[in-house]
Amino acid sequence: MSRPQAVCAPTLGDAVARILVQLASAGDLMVVVGRDPGLAGRCMRDCPGQVVIAPGVASRFAVADGVWIGGRRVVTVLEDRPIDLEPAVGCGHPNVLLTTHAAHLTAARDAGLVVVQPGWPSDVEPLLCGALASPEPVLIHLHTSAVCTAAPEQLPELGSHRLLQRGRAGLLVAAGAGAPLLVAVTAALAAKDVQVTAVEMHTIRPSTGIDPARTETTLLVGSAGAEDASHLAGVPIGDGSVSRLTDAVLKALP
Repeated sequence: MSRPQAVCAPTLGDAVARILVQLASAGDLMVVVGRDPGLAGRCMRDCPGQVVIAPGVASRFAVADGVWIGGRRVVTVLEDRPIDLEPAVGCGHPNVLLTTHAAHLTAARDAGLVVVQPGWPSDVEPLLCGALASPEPVLIHLHTSAVCTAAPEQLPELGSHRLLQRGRAGLLVAAGAGAPLLVAVTAALAAKDVQVTAVEMHTIRPSTGIDPARTETTLLVGSAGAEDASHLAGVPIGDGSVSRLTDAVLKALP
């Protein structure tokens, strides 16, 4: 497992706000928002000329599409309510969607979107920049849980995963809010001489067979030789207690 580094602040929201301002101020990015700028609030304050307000969801996607056709990179900020994300796919052009709303994970799955779930604030910049360079629409979901576990040294790359540890006792998969817990539980298992293969799946494509809504609320556990995600059981994250999760994972291991 990679050696941990310093942790705990800023939040994922802080990280994305800083990066949006940085890119928009350089003229590299336009941000499309609704009535409430949400994650783009700092961008609205510091570089309002790079922010477009489009209250309706359909009009927001249409405006974002027009921005892209005009030769600019674009991020669309979603509001905290369930919506249909099919129009984001139907436009046929790249668009990065930002949200903190868990219901959008299910909508993204149903629409066939690539879903990105950073675990640590330090993951946000490489994954956002990767999404902006992607030829297809990407939904980035930022969890709001406190992060008190060190991030891996290896930075994430869009489209891949991070192998945190190899072991024969079983397979553990996590993303988003579950990623820091994955690191803590893997270390707790190792202290009990139980070595598992731990995978942080920050990018989830429809072809992986993993439901991104499951990784928001559970650690996925199964055999180290599991052929696909349907063979992985979900251990609920609950209150995030590492000792409770470790005991539950031990019971779920094959």
